[in-house]
Amino acid sequence: MTDRWYPQSIAQEQVDGGFNITLTTDTGCHLWLYWTDKEPWVHRRSTVERGLTVPWHSYWCFVDWHLIEQNEAGDTTTHTFNWLGWVTCQTKWFTFHGNIAGEESPSTGPILHKHYIYEYIPTEYEVTIEAHDESIYYEIIGPNWATIHDADTTGGAERVYRLYLKVYHWRGNYYL
Repeated sequence: MTDRWYPQSIAQEQVDGGFNITLTTDTGCHLWLYWTDKEPWVHRRSTVERGLTVPWHSYWCFVDWHLIEQNEAGDTTTHTFNWLGWVTCQTKWFTFHGNIAGEESPSTGPILHKHYIYEYIPTEYEVTIEAHDESIYYEIIGPNWATIHDADTTGGAERVYRLYLKVYHWRGNYYL
């Protein structure tokens, strides 16, 4: 019979675009992190005991899952995974499965989930808006755009207005 492993601790480090996950186990093994962005389904089973239907057990289905192999080669007790490719406010579910001495182990880790949030960093920018440029900035300026758009330009020169907007962004993604 193949040996079993169990997780002893799990740690995370949030990095730009994802996480570095570190898992320690009681036995040397080689692990894969299975993940999905679809919530696992629970299937409940029942059995009939003396004519009475009673709950028996449940099992969970991962659909549309992906694999990330640990960074370390061979069987180890410390397993590091670089899990990148997250977007802001995304939730993913994951578990672990692996081999011991090249044979598949029946052990699996618990089903866990993570929610990714970028660090909020407010930043100020200067934006120059010309009066005829309404299609680009209308949503940003809102009701102030009507004042600029309807400005009196009968003097022969087109006026250029300078507005200062406070623009907030999440690290790596800019939103105007």
